[in-house]
Amino acid sequence: MKKTIKITLMALAFLAFLTVPRLKAQAAPETMPDGTIFDAEYYAAANPDVVAALGNSKEMLYKHYVMAGKAEGRKPYAGSDTEPLRTVYTLPDGSIFDPVFYASAYPDLKAAFGSNAQLLFQHYIQFGQKEGRQPCEGGVTAPGRSDQTTAGAKTQEAAYQRLLALKGSYPEGMSWTMARGAYTYKGLANIMYVGYECAHYAFLMNDLVFGTEPNARVIYSFDRSQFHVGDIVRYNTAWGGHSVVVLSVGDNGITVTEGNYNSSVHWGRFISFAEIQGGFQYIMTRYPA
Repeated sequence: MKKTIKITLMALAFLAFLTVPRLKAQAAPETMPDGTIFDAEYYAAANPDVVAALGNSKEMLYKHYVMAGKAEGRKPYAGSDTEPLRTVYTLPDGSIFDPVFYASAYPDLKAAFGSNAQLLFQHYIQFGQKEGRQPCEGGVTAPGRSDQTTAGAKTQEAAYQRLLALKGSYPEGMSWTMARGAYTYKGLANIMYVGYECAHYAFLMNDLVFGTEPNARVIYSFDRSQFHVGDIVRYNTAWGGHSVVVLSVGDNGITVTEGNYNSSVHWGRFISFAEIQGGFQYIMTRYPA
């Protein structure tokens, strides 16, 4: 009898051992080539949305962290004290926008956008400036009217320099998708153009370069001589209509910056005139006829 009880207890102990939850071993954070400490397993577990979009390879997860996650305040490893990047933006009128100050000064925006510097900046450009919100500590923005305008570039060289300055705020690889919502173009007085994805980016960049004065005109006939730095070009591609902003004009085509190109911001792609002409829709320009 005692032997039977002893065997039964041993069996129960073995079953208990089998049913005890195992703690999954976590890989130690690694020091990446650029010196950043990163734990791919932690990042994947903490960010299922990223895994759903990009998979769980260490390379893709780290690429996301560098290009977007760090700016969004995502942590690279457990226990890290990552803070959102304290990016300071220079606006076309020379004023400064500080997203960290903006979030701390306006709890309603922090609740809506968290510490995402790009979304906070986007809000200020589209709404905050007109609402009279301060862009930085000590900064003052007068409440705007619907007819209020800001001055912009007048020459192609000035437009090019402004575009280069904006590259720091809208860097290569920055996520740019439908999730950014809509942007209403300020360049036309009597026609409302609302853009999403690539059009959102093109309208916003054009306004940041040339200001919000409604002085744009639309060219619907293809003419190589009508392409200028800062212009918005809309044409059809294999995947649908696409809007780009001209960085430079050459003999055979244009070099552009664009949003929602592979779901991100891209700088420096060359597009031939032949490709544009085949699906040309319009040029939107701020230069006089």
